[in-house]
Amino acid sequence: MSARRTVAPDMVGCCFLLYAGTLFFAVLRAPYVYREGAAVARDLAIFGGLFVLCTLIAAGLFQRRSLSWFPAILVSLAAIVAGAMAFHIPDTAQLPAGVLGATGIVLLWARRAEFAESAPSPPASAPAPDAAAAAIDAD
Repeated sequence: MSARRTVAPDMVGCCFLLYAGTLFFAVLRAPYVYREGAAVARDLAIFGGLFVLCTLIAAGLFQRRSLSWFPAILVSLAAIVAGAMAFHIPDTAQLPAGVLGATGIVLLWARRAEFAESAPSPPASAPAPDAAAAAIDAD
């Protein structure tokens, strides 16, 4: 029996797209902030890699890919840690990221059954293979 499709993973996927959007601005900002090429490359590698990771996780969550569930839990946990470590700094996005990370973990854990199937199930109107074989044997 397959789990009913809900909006919970889609909501978490949207949060990951928000993370990716904020990281995209960090990628765009790097060449203007630093004068040395090594510093620009470091920021592009870190923030660009996180941007790609968050985008891929969001795409996997939207498609209910089982490979995206565990990385989504890990990145959500990292968002909680980032929020906990910088909660005292005013005007930063760490606290909302921590709240969205906690919400993401709860929603993904509650709907983990939606990620259990990696292959699509056959349509409901198709007869089961055993029933078709039994009908042929009965003739």
